[in-house]
Amino acid sequence: MNKPRKLGFLSVFGLVVVATGFLALRTREPAYQGRRLSEWLNDLPVAGGYPVAENERTRARELALQLGTNAPDWLVSISETLGQIPEKEPRARDAVRQIGTNAIPALLRMLQYKQSPLKRTLARIISKQSFVRFHISAAHVRPMFALSGFFALGSEAKSAIPELVALLHNGKDGTVAHYAGLALAGLGPEALPQLTFASTNGDRLAQNGAVNGLFLAGPVGPLASESHRVAPVLITCLNDPDASIRGSAASALGQMLTEPESVVPALIETLQGDRSSDVRLRAADSLGGFKSRAKPAAPALLNALNDQDPNVRYITGEALKQIDPEAATKAGVK
Repeated sequence: MNKPRKLGFLSVFGLVVVATGFLALRTREPAYQGRRLSEWLNDLPVAGGYPVAENERTRARELALQLGTNAPDWLVSISETLGQIPEKEPRARDAVRQIGTNAIPALLRMLQYKQSPLKRTLARIISKQSFVRFHISAAHVRPMFALSGFFALGSEAKSAIPELVALLHNGKDGTVAHYAGLALAGLGPEALPQLTFASTNGDRLAQNGAVNGLFLAGPVGPLASESHRVAPVLITCLNDPDASIRGSAASALGQMLTEPESVVPALIETLQGDRSSDVRLRAADSLGGFKSRAKPAAPALLNALNDQDPNVRYITGEALKQIDPEAATKAGVK
């Protein structure tokens, strides 16, 4: 067999193998009104790395109006999408809820989806052949589908909590732990005890996944009503030995925009004393999100303009302009 024909044979063989596996996976999905679960999930929106529902956009609009000039740009951006929802989104959300808990096994598989080296190789071969057109989803698409499904189901999917907790504590795969933390947050307050426990008691991967989940205690997240319970946990995480966890906690506190009486002093302390430049940068950035409500941070920010790290100095200047424009001008921040 000459080389071109051999390559053609391998391409077709690879196509058959991948197609068979892919179709087998799809046939294990539940369906509603003739469409598979993943097709409905594809119609749901994703913003900022997690699904955003219409009621969350409404909360964003209300909070942006309430905060006025103190509203951060990202919150205003989400609020401006209110009323601009594609017609298919409500139908998709309803379809996922109609499928209900029958969707959970498929969602758990999607959450852990990995494209094997063999499948990646075959996908490259397939992309170069012209016999049959076949689409293989990117590796990150299926976990995002899973998040959309868990967020749409909310507390109805609480039976998945034990399995999601096991994925959060898998101890080997940080990506899976990350998505598991977000999925738990998507279930709402019922999963909060598991997230708060893991944020301070798990291995490093579980802690990071849990803290990422606690990001969703922000004003447009499924844990928005729990920010008063989440803030003390994240403040504790600012003292974690692991810089990545301290940094994630600092960023999450900035996303919450609540509890400034306790959060702002904690972020000031982190800005002034953390040994990691990345953590200091995140603390400064989060303080900027509070705008004038973080005015007690102005002296610390002025000092941080002399930080040894140029990136920290830049973000500090940007934060100071948000918090105290007059002080920023006097300090020569442009």
